[in-house]
Amino acid sequence: MYSFTKVVSLSLCLLIGVEQRTAWAQEDNNKESILNVLHTNSESFKTENVKQMLSTISPKCPSYEPTKKLMSNLFNDYDLEVTVLKREVLSINQDEAEVEELIRVKKKAGAKPFQNNETLTKSQLIYDEGAWKLCSTSILDIKYIKSESLTSQSIQTGSIAAKTSQAIMRVLQRNSDSFKTENIEQMLSTISQKCPAYAPTKKMMTDLFKAYDLEVSVLTREILTVHQDKAEVKELIRVKKKVGVQAFQDNETLTKSTLIHDETGWKLCSTEILNVKYLNAQK
Repeated sequence: MYSFTKVVSLSLCLLIGVEQRTAWAQEDNNKESILNVLHTNSESFKTENVKQMLSTISPKCPSYEPTKKLMSNLFNDYDLEVTVLKREVLSINQDEAEVEELIRVKKKAGAKPFQNNETLTKSQLIYDEGAWKLCSTSILDIKYIKSESLTSQSIQTGSIAAKTSQAIMRVLQRNSDSFKTENIEQMLSTISQKCPAYAPTKKMMTDLFKAYDLEVSVLTREILTVHQDKAEVKELIRVKKKVGVQAFQDNETLTKSTLIHDETGWKLCSTEILNVKYLNAQK
């Protein structure tokens, strides 16, 4: 969250255009809708809900019926643990979109053999009757996992335990969600009080929520490393002013954040800004 504090401090002294561009707003809405569809799809594995999964796929696409049969059989044979390690919207072109995902699939239960794996996929979505739906998926790469042994050494995303990955992602999501309701207590609950950023963030965000109504869109989010009680994540975040009389420059900011695991769980601690792109410079 400390990243937003820095973004805001950089932005306050710059001028914004009179109106937001309609194309940018539509792109944000599309990306959010697409990410929601992907989330619903992967969440269906937790409850083994075939109907929920099929609700994310367009019946107009050839993959619909085969997926229905395949997933019904899969859920009957196995209890699988699905962890999304990376998810990114690559492109949106009118009523078509492309996304890339890195997903880990592990067998929790099931009598039949199953090879745990990490699979990189590229999926096509179409805008079907007012909603984005999955249409087809191609496998770009697959790595089979024979065993996992977590050591005290720094490890890459591919070796991060599923529970750790999910816990870190929940904290990041809770942080960005706090902007929608301007809930300062929710935001502060994602930051460790042991870190220097806590007190300045509390004051800055209280002032920020009074001055602006901001739209925050997470474009990409990736766990880079986990080392004992520390983790690093990278995020690309778009921040746009919806309401507010003071000047503010819409921007897309690439950040790298450090999290620590304290007595209450994973919490944000500090953030480094890797790149800032101001949106009024786009054509």
